[in-house]
Amino acid sequence: MSFAEKAVTVLQNGGVILVPTDTHFALAVSPFCPEAVDKMTMLKASLSVKEMTLCFCELAEIWDWVEVSQWQKCKIETLSKSYWPGTLKISLQKKRLSTLMPDEGDVVSVVCVKNSQIRSIISLLNSPLIVIPAGSQQDTSDLVSFTLAREDMGDIVDLVVPSNSKNSNRTATTHISLLDDKISIIRSGELDISEDF
Repeated sequence: MSFAEKAVTVLQNGGVILVPTDTHFALAVSPFCPEAVDKMTMLKASLSVKEMTLCFCELAEIWDWVEVSQWQKCKIETLSKSYWPGTLKISLQKKRLSTLMPDEGDVVSVVCVKNSQIRSIISLLNSPLIVIPAGSQQDTSDLVSFTLAREDMGDIVDLVVPSNSKNSNRTATTHISLLDDKISIIRSGELDISEDF
Protein backbone atom coordinates (compact mmCIF):
# COMPACT_ATOMS: atom_id res chain seq x y z
CA MET A 1 0.00 0.00 0.00
CA SER A 2 1.41 3.40 -0.98
CA PHE A 3 1.73 6.32 1.45
CA ALA A 4 -1.05 8.10 -0.48
CA GLU A 5 -3.38 5.11 -0.02
CA LYS A 6 -2.50 4.90 3.69
CA ALA A 7 -3.12 8.64 4.03
CA VAL A 8 -6.56 8.37 2.44
CA THR A 9 -7.53 5.56 4.83
CA VAL A 10 -6.40 7.66 7.81
CA LEU A 11 -8.22 10.76 6.52
CA GLN A 12 -11.46 8.86 5.85
CA ASN A 13 -11.37 7.60 9.43
CA GLY A 14 -11.07 11.09 10.93
CA GLY A 15 -7.30 11.19 11.27
CA VAL A 16 -4.75 13.99 10.93
CA ILE A 17 -1.74 13.57 8.65
CA LEU A 18 1.53 15.42 8.23
CA VAL A 19 1.98 15.95 4.49
CA PRO A 20 4.36 17.75 2.11
CA THR A 21 3.06 20.77 0.22
CA ASP A 22 4.85 22.86 -2.41
CA THR A 23 6.84 24.84 0.15
CA HIS A 24 6.71 23.09 3.54
CA PHE A 25 5.04 20.36 5.56
CA ALA A 26 1.50 20.84 6.81
CA LEU A 27 -1.09 19.19 8.99
CA ALA A 28 -4.04 18.00 6.90
CA VAL A 29 -7.55 16.61 7.39
CA SER A 30 -10.52 15.71 5.25
CA PRO A 31 -13.24 18.38 5.22
CA PHE A 32 -15.80 15.55 5.30
CA CYS A 33 -14.78 14.27 8.77
CA PRO A 34 -16.24 16.64 11.40
CA GLU A 35 -14.15 15.19 14.25
CA ALA A 36 -10.95 15.75 12.26
CA VAL A 37 -12.02 19.30 11.37
CA ASP A 38 -12.68 19.97 15.08
CA LYS A 39 -9.21 18.69 15.95
CA MET A 40 -7.70 20.87 13.21
CA THR A 41 -9.59 23.88 14.61
CA MET A 42 -8.03 23.32 18.04
CA LEU A 43 -4.57 22.83 16.52
CA LYS A 44 -5.01 26.00 14.48
CA ALA A 45 -5.70 28.02 17.61
CA SER A 46 -2.73 26.52 19.47
CA LEU A 47 -0.39 27.27 16.55
CA SER A 48 -1.65 30.87 16.14
CA VAL A 49 -2.57 30.25 12.51
CA LYS A 50 -4.99 32.83 11.11
CA GLU A 51 -6.57 30.84 8.31
CA MET A 52 -6.94 27.30 7.18
CA THR A 53 -6.10 26.54 3.57
CA LEU A 54 -7.99 24.30 1.17
CA CYS A 55 -5.64 22.42 -1.16
CA PHE A 56 -6.92 21.32 -4.57
CA CYS A 57 -5.45 19.74 -7.68
CA GLU A 58 -7.38 21.72 -10.30
CA LEU A 59 -9.00 25.14 -10.59
CA ALA A 60 -12.43 23.68 -11.42
CA GLU A 61 -12.56 22.05 -7.99
CA ILE A 62 -12.57 25.30 -5.97
CA TRP A 63 -15.88 26.82 -7.11
CA ASP A 64 -18.06 24.70 -4.80
CA TRP A 65 -16.14 25.99 -1.78
CA VAL A 66 -15.94 29.76 -2.32
CA GLU A 67 -18.21 32.70 -3.16
CA VAL A 68 -16.72 34.82 -5.92
CA SER A 69 -17.78 37.84 -7.92
CA GLN A 70 -17.39 37.86 -11.70
CA TRP A 71 -14.27 40.04 -11.28
CA GLN A 72 -12.76 37.58 -8.80
CA LYS A 73 -13.55 34.61 -11.03
CA CYS A 74 -11.88 36.25 -14.03
CA LYS A 75 -8.85 37.22 -11.94
CA ILE A 76 -8.53 33.70 -10.48
CA GLU A 77 -8.76 32.15 -13.96
CA THR A 78 -6.06 34.53 -15.25
CA LEU A 79 -3.75 33.95 -12.28
CA SER A 80 -4.25 30.19 -12.43
CA LYS A 81 -2.96 30.04 -16.01
CA SER A 82 0.37 31.44 -14.85
CA TYR A 83 0.76 30.16 -11.31
CA TRP A 84 -1.29 26.99 -10.69
CA PRO A 85 -0.47 24.39 -9.81
CA GLY A 86 2.10 26.10 -7.64
CA THR A 87 2.92 28.40 -4.79
CA LEU A 88 0.13 30.97 -5.02
CA LYS A 89 -2.46 31.02 -2.22
CA ILE A 90 -5.60 33.15 -2.60
CA SER A 91 -7.91 34.31 0.19
CA LEU A 92 -11.59 34.37 -0.75
CA GLN A 93 -14.99 34.35 0.90
CA LYS A 94 -16.03 30.81 1.75
CA LYS A 95 -19.47 29.58 0.81
CA ARG A 96 -21.93 30.18 3.61
CA LEU A 97 -23.86 27.03 2.79
CA SER A 98 -20.84 24.82 3.36
CA THR A 99 -21.14 23.04 6.69
CA LEU A 100 -17.82 21.34 6.14
CA MET A 101 -15.51 24.19 7.04
CA PRO A 102 -15.33 25.50 10.62
CA ASP A 103 -17.57 28.53 11.14
CA GLU A 104 -14.79 30.79 12.42
CA GLY A 105 -15.10 33.50 9.82
CA ASP A 106 -15.95 34.17 6.24
CA VAL A 107 -12.49 33.81 4.72
CA VAL A 108 -10.68 30.72 3.46
CA SER A 109 -7.48 30.42 1.46
CA VAL A 110 -7.26 28.18 -1.59
CA VAL A 111 -4.32 26.78 -3.54
CA CYS A 112 -3.84 24.29 -6.36
CA VAL A 113 -0.80 22.30 -5.33
CA LYS A 114 2.00 20.94 -7.50
CA ASN A 115 3.62 18.44 -5.12
CA SER A 116 2.88 14.97 -6.50
CA GLN A 117 2.44 13.32 -3.09
CA ILE A 118 -0.31 15.66 -1.87
CA ARG A 119 -1.91 15.66 -5.33
CA SER A 120 -2.12 11.87 -5.20
CA ILE A 121 -3.82 12.04 -1.80
CA ILE A 122 -6.34 14.68 -2.95
CA SER A 123 -7.11 12.66 -6.10
CA LEU A 124 -7.61 9.39 -4.22
CA LEU A 125 -9.68 11.11 -1.52
CA ASN A 126 -11.71 12.86 -4.22
CA SER A 127 -11.90 16.04 -2.16
CA PRO A 128 -9.68 18.91 -1.10
CA LEU A 129 -7.59 18.78 2.04
CA ILE A 130 -7.82 21.32 4.84
CA VAL A 131 -4.25 22.20 5.84
CA ILE A 132 -2.41 24.38 8.32
CA PRO A 133 1.37 24.94 8.40
CA ALA A 134 3.27 22.50 10.59
CA GLY A 135 5.36 25.37 11.98
CA SER A 136 4.64 27.54 14.98
CA GLN A 137 3.60 30.67 13.09
CA GLN A 138 1.79 31.16 9.81
CA ASP A 139 3.62 34.32 8.74
CA THR A 140 7.16 33.02 9.04
CA SER A 141 9.15 32.95 5.82
CA ASP A 142 11.21 30.00 7.09
CA LEU A 143 10.13 26.77 5.47
CA VAL A 144 9.40 23.78 7.66
CA SER A 145 11.58 20.81 6.74
CA PHE A 146 10.42 17.21 7.00
CA THR A 147 12.77 16.54 9.91
CA LEU A 148 11.64 19.61 11.87
CA ALA A 149 7.97 18.99 11.13
CA ARG A 150 8.23 15.33 12.20
CA GLU A 151 10.04 16.31 15.41
CA ASP A 152 7.53 19.04 16.26
CA MET A 153 4.29 17.46 15.06
CA GLY A 154 4.92 13.72 14.67
CA ASP A 155 3.32 12.89 18.01
CA ILE A 156 0.00 14.61 17.27
CA VAL A 157 -0.69 13.10 13.84
CA ASP A 158 -1.90 9.67 12.79
CA LEU A 159 0.43 9.37 9.78
CA VAL A 160 3.57 11.12 8.56
CA VAL A 161 3.76 11.22 4.75
CA PRO A 162 7.33 11.80 3.50
CA SER A 163 7.91 13.83 0.37
CA ASN A 164 8.75 11.84 -2.73
CA SER A 165 10.76 14.70 -4.23
CA LYS A 166 13.22 17.34 -3.12
CA ASN A 167 11.51 20.67 -2.57
CA SER A 168 13.13 23.24 -4.85
CA ASN A 169 11.35 26.23 -3.25
CA ARG A 170 13.39 28.31 -0.86
CA THR A 171 10.76 30.77 0.31
CA ALA A 172 7.14 30.62 1.40
CA THR A 173 4.03 30.59 -0.73
CA THR A 174 2.94 33.94 -2.13
CA HIS A 175 -0.37 34.75 -0.42
CA ILE A 176 -2.82 37.28 -1.85
CA SER A 177 -6.37 38.35 -1.15
CA LEU A 178 -9.03 39.03 -3.75
CA LEU A 179 -11.60 40.11 -1.16
CA ASP A 180 -13.58 43.28 -1.95
CA ASP A 181 -12.66 42.88 -5.64
CA LYS A 182 -9.09 44.09 -5.24
CA ILE A 183 -5.71 42.39 -5.10
CA SER A 184 -3.86 42.72 -1.82
CA ILE A 185 -0.56 41.02 -1.03
CA ILE A 186 -0.73 39.30 2.34
CA ARG A 187 2.73 37.75 2.07
CA SER A 188 5.38 38.01 -0.63
CA GLY A 189 6.92 34.66 -1.30
CA GLU A 190 8.15 32.34 -4.03
CA LEU A 191 6.25 34.12 -6.82
CA ASP A 192 6.39 37.72 -8.01
CA ILE A 193 2.91 38.53 -9.25
CA SER A 194 3.35 42.33 -9.38
CA GLU A 195 2.97 42.27 -13.18
CA ASP A 196 -0.59 41.00 -12.70
CA PHE A 197 -1.73 44.08 -10.76
